[in-house]
Amino acid sequence: DELCSHEDYSLYFGCIKGRSIKCSLHGSYFDLATGTPLNEPADCPIGTYPLRVEAGQIWVGPDPDPATGVIAAA
Repeated sequence: DELCSHEDYSLYFGCIKGRSIKCSLHGSYFDLATGTPLNEPADCPIGTYPLRVEAGQIWVGPDPDPATGVIAAA
């Protein structure tokens, strides 16, 4: 997700360090792979999405079924 789970502050302004992003409002870090908060004050995870890089393009979202090319409904 784009918002910190503590105060709904945009993570757009956050700093990425290794595999985590820091909320610049109160300093909570979140694991970018799992969304898990790594320190307080945040205590709820943020949403994460599958990501893949193909031919220099970044794809965000579920992978299509290899047999049909269709993305399954959530």
